[in-house]
Amino acid sequence: EKLKSLGSSFFNLINPIQAEFPSAERQIKSLALLFGLIAIFQWYKEFRLVKFMLSEDPIAWDLSMFEYFLPLILLPIGLILFWLRKKSGWILMVIYFTYSAISAAGLIILTWNLEGSAIPALDDLLPQSSPISHIVTCLFFGAALWVLNQKKIRDHYNISKQGSIVTLVITAAFSLLFIAQFFL
Repeated sequence: EKLKSLGSSFFNLINPIQAEFPSAERQIKSLALLFGLIAIFQWYKEFRLVKFMLSEDPIAWDLSMFEYFLPLILLPIGLILFWLRKKSGWILMVIYFTYSAISAAGLIILTWNLEGSAIPALDDLLPQSSPISHIVTCLFFGAALWVLNQKKIRDHYNISKQGSIVTLVITAAFSLLFIAQFFL
């Protein structure tokens, strides 16, 4: 009975068809579950490269290394604190979502303006990503930001509307500074 009850509650958590609007607690659990799976997938996908990068001399690292490791570290730490209902977890998740949405917006612009090389074999070897995939990514993280900034979620973490706006603006400014280097 306990296993059946646990399975039923898990199914109710991930069931996309609901009779009522989900509560703040349900939205928090859903976000944590979804982005927990994304964090595990990211680490699985990047494990070999992370292992290689950590074996290199850290003195030779530059800003791009920080930018590479930031999402890999920020998401798991933010998720743990978010799951524990800490205010800092909410802030880290907003920082991660804002940074990811703005980075995806920058990639939309870059891929839209990117032209293929004159060498077809090189284009086959290094195919360009579609701007549509970056649009979907931007919308995905934008939707996650919208959920986090709903009043009932903010109230759950004791975040004021002004605090939310300040977090978004500061993160957006730093994220734009990071991606500006690709446009200059």
